[in-house]
Amino acid sequence: MACIVTTSWDDGDIRDTRLADLLDKYNIKGTFYLSRDYRRPRVSDAAIREIAKRHEIGAHTLSHPNLTEIERDVKQEEIQGGKKWLEDVLGKPIDTFCYPGGQSDDETIAAVKEAGFISGRTTKAPVVGEPFDPYRFGVSMTLFPYPFTISEKIGTVTYRTLGFEPWHLHAALEKRALELFEHARKENGIFHLYGHSWANTKYGLWPVLERILCAIGGSKDCEYLTNGEVIKRVLKTGNK
Repeated sequence: MACIVTTSWDDGDIRDTRLADLLDKYNIKGTFYLSRDYRRPRVSDAAIREIAKRHEIGAHTLSHPNLTEIERDVKQEEIQGGKKWLEDVLGKPIDTFCYPGGQSDDETIAAVKEAGFISGRTTKAPVVGEPFDPYRFGVSMTLFPYPFTISEKIGTVTYRTLGFEPWHLHAALEKRALELFEHARKENGIFHLYGHSWANTKYGLWPVLERILCAIGGSKDCEYLTNGEVIKRVLKTGNK
């Protein structure tokens, strides 16, 4: 399996249209996980239909609750209602799902399966060596400049990132993204970048994101897929 590049973007902010255009510029695919009643202003139904012509639309519940903290019947209403809303908007099935805040438990995963989704995306980096679980589908990194501490070994490189000032943090995010992409490319793995269009504006990340997309787009030894396409490819081939 060649290196796979995929991106996903959460919540359904009005600036998702700008994000979709930027992905198009570098021929990179995205999955947009949308909630109906969370972001204000939310991306419009008409814009959702336009984005869906070029990218994937996934469900993200109706109102973005922590699904592990609500009763089962409310959980089912949030999960199934978010799916139905998007299917009504687009007139086609929606089969990928993202847990709000990355929070899931066994009951939540069971409800996602029951609703007919083929996957559930988390916010956790994939654990090397574990069997692939489409309902615990992980990411490579988050494009978000919060103070954080990371100490992890990827290949031969150990990453340690500590609370930078904003411009230093932007540089650290860009450096980390490109290093993880190169590792995935050399190992024929998956590079999965995720974030939020509202955060790109709030934290001045649009230039950082564009530099990352410019660097990772157009690689002849990579395939550019949506989250759903990745899930279907991995399940079909048995690779991870």
